[in-house]
Amino acid sequence: MCTRVVERLYGYSGETNDAGQYLYYGRVGGVVVTGNEDGVKHVAMNVLYSLQHLGYVVPPQADAGWIGEVGRARATATASTTARWPAPTATSPSATSPS
Repeated sequence: MCTRVVERLYGYSGETNDAGQYLYYGRVGGVVVTGNEDGVKHVAMNVLYSLQHLGYVVPPQADAGWIGEVGRARATATASTTARWPAPTATSPSATSPS
């Protein structure tokens, strides 16, 4: 997805406005990414470099990333149910011990 957006921006990078300035002149760029920690840094690095290469102003700390919940992966919940990880079984202590 990011590649397509950057390619589209590059496609218009030679266009100018009525004042003869490039379309991206004076624009500020940033990026918000979701994914794992290494992926967030890598995507932000590439997108921010592409934006500044086009002429966008990229201020310090112009990226943010959400790496998800820390810890064990959770089962996917549907709209009508709530997932519990791990699910209790007949042999698990939570299923056999009194509450």
